[in-house]
Amino acid sequence: MGRRHPADPHSRADARGLGVFAVATVLGAEEFGGDALIESLQDSYGSGEGALFSAQEFAEMTAAAVQNECLGDGWVLPTWGLTAARAGRLNEVDFGTLCTVRNVLAVLVQSSLPLRLASRAGLEDPALQHVERARAQSPRLRDYLDCAASVSRRPPAEAWKGFIPLLITICTEPGRLEAFQGDVTALDPALDDVQDLGRRALARLAPASADVAPCMPIQH
Repeated sequence: MGRRHPADPHSRADARGLGVFAVATVLGAEEFGGDALIESLQDSYGSGEGALFSAQEFAEMTAAAVQNECLGDGWVLPTWGLTAARAGRLNEVDFGTLCTVRNVLAVLVQSSLPLRLASRAGLEDPALQHVERARAQSPRLRDYLDCAASVSRRPPAEAWKGFIPLLITICTEPGRLEAFQGDVTALDPALDDVQDLGRRALARLAPASADVAPCMPIQH
C-alpha cells in the first residue's frame, strides 16, 4: 500500500464532508445552503474525542447560517467572526498569552511548506512521521495544521486574513485556549529542525525535476 497523505480523510464521515465542501467550492455554497455545509463540517470534525466543536456550537452555527441566508448575507462560518461576545472574551485574554499563541501559530505556518515538500518527496523522516501521527490523533491539531497550511499559501499581504481569524478562534472558543498548549505540544520535537527537513526535501525533488525536463515534448 502507498503512504497515506496526512490530508486524506480519516473516516467515511470525513470523506463525505470533504466531498460536500469540494462540490460547494465549484458550484457555490448557495447550491447547498449553510445548514448542509455545517452538517458536512460536523461529519468531519464533530464527533469522537477531541471534536473540533461541540454539538451546541454546531447548532448555534447552523442557526446563524440560516439567519444569514434569510437576510441575504450569504454563508459564512459564524465561529470565525469577531462578535461582541468574542470581543469581550478576547479582552480577558492576557496579552502575553495572546503573543504566545500568535508565535506558535507563526511557527506552524512557517513549517507548512517544508512539511509539504517532505511529504511530496516521500522522505521517510522521523519528524515528518511524528507530525502525521500527531495530526491523526487530534482533530483540533489537524485543523490548526490545515489552517496554517492554507495561510502559508497566501501572498504575504493576504496571509493575515486567515491568520487572525484562527488566532481569535483559539483565544475565544470556550475550552480551546486551555487545550491549545497540550494540542501543539504533541508536535514536539518534530518542528525543531523543520527548515533542514525542507532543504533535504528540495534536494531530493530537484534532481527529479531535472530528469523530467528533457522528456517534455518540443513545441513546433
